[in-house]
This record gives sequence, structure tokens and C-alpha cells, in this order.
Amino acid sequence: MNVQVNKDWRITSDNYNFITESYHASEPTKANPEDHKWTQEGFYPSLESACDGLLRKTLCKSDVDTLEGLKQLIRDTVACTREVKEVAKHDTLSR
Repeated sequence: MNVQVNKDWRITSDNYNFITESYHASEPTKANPEDHKWTQEGFYPSLESACDGLLRKTLCKSDVDTLEGLKQLIRDTVACTREVKEVAKHDTLSR
């Protein structure tokens, strides 16, 4: 499984875990004009727990400073994780 959640996050899996990964871009150089890196942030036993972990990490790393901003961030993240679950469900059914 390798599902892009949004521009900053994706969920992958291996034989044992679901893995949340965050995207980090760095300054481009002549040697590598599109330097970027996906960093593993968490390992989870189920897709549901990976989505919960992603929500927690998104909230902790956010810079929102209003209650409305926080509510919107939660809504957006929950909507993204619902889409991930749908993709995973359809992927499983098609096998």
C-alpha cells in the first residue's frame, strides 16, 4: 500500500505495519534540483490506527492559532483519512 493522503503525508505498508510518512523538501541544489525526502513518522498495526496517528501528528505539527482553524484542520484531515480507507477497501476488494 502506498497512498498519498495530502501533499505532506502518505501512508504506506509493509508485511507487518502501516507506516505514516511526512514529506520534507529541502533547498534544491545543482546536483539535485528536486531534493525531497519522505520520513517515516509512525508504525501502526492497522490502517485505522495509522489514520488516528496521522490525525494526532497533523494536529501536533500544525501552526493553527484559532479554534476555527483547528476545527477546519480536523475536518480536512478526517476527510483525507476517510478517502484513504475507501481506497484501501476498494484495493482489498479488487484482489
